Amino acid sequence: MEFGIKNLYHRMIFTACALVAKRYGASLFKGMNYQTFHTCIHSTLAKSLEDSRRQNRKLDILLEVYSEIKMNSTENQEAIDSFIEWISEISECVKSDYWNGEDVMGIFFNEFNRYKKKSESGQIFTPEHITSLMYRIIDVHKNDYVLDAACGSRGFLVKSMSNMIKEAGGINTSKAQKIKSNQLYGIEFDREIFALACANMLIHKDGKTNLEQMDSRSAKAGEWIRNKKITKVLMNPPFERKYGCLKIVENVLEIFHNIQFELLYYQIRN
Repeated sequence: MEFGIKNLYHRMIFTACALVAKRYGASLFKGMNYQTFHTCIHSTLAKSLEDSRRQNRKLDILLEVYSEIKMNSTENQEAIDSFIEWISEISECVKSDYWNGEDVMGIFFNEFNRYKKKSESGQIFTPEHITSLMYRIIDVHKNDYVLDAACGSRGFLVKSMSNMIKEAGGINTSKAQKIKSNQLYGIEFDREIFALACANMLIHKDGKTNLEQMDSRSAKAGEWIRNKKITKVLMNPPFERKYGCLKIVENVLEIFHNIQFELLYYQIRN
């Protein structure tokens, strides 16, 4: 990105917020200056997410993180125009009938991450073909209650949402609304990645999925999970020992020792 955003997550969150705003009707057009462009995204998010924020106050984090992002360069009109054009094209693809649950933010992350030796939190988001494979392996269906206790950008939950809604008969069915509202659960510890997960959710106009920012290793997280009706778990916790992968797994297994559980360890090597 030619705006001089050095922080990888800030690049992604800025892009994600622009996509969310576009999906909710923001008037982004070539020739608008940076300040107008930035304000339009923020005001559209604040207004459009009002109902969802009443349901899930954690969405305020998305607006907070967006407001914290600082640019080194805001005068390059050509860069602004190009960015607006890309956002419009991507938004059209996401809302088309050809979308199959691909994790838009995960794709961005892995693409941006090609230019770094390692991401800032030791994370590599799970590729779409892997989320699709694991969904099929554990036979998730439209009546399942799905948990990802290390949800990152929400790749497993996006894939589950897409496939479950298709099985239910489409996005306009009452079952689709129930799936969004009551059947998808995610936990993410990192504040900025949590904001990214919220954005990924909202790109698909889903303001109801149950996401929480907390430590999956904690007793609090264990209690939160225990109070849900989870039937399937799909997750790819950070594989480095220092991030507590085994403790995350232990915390989930203590609660769901008797349900079908598929833990994916997936490491991309350069």
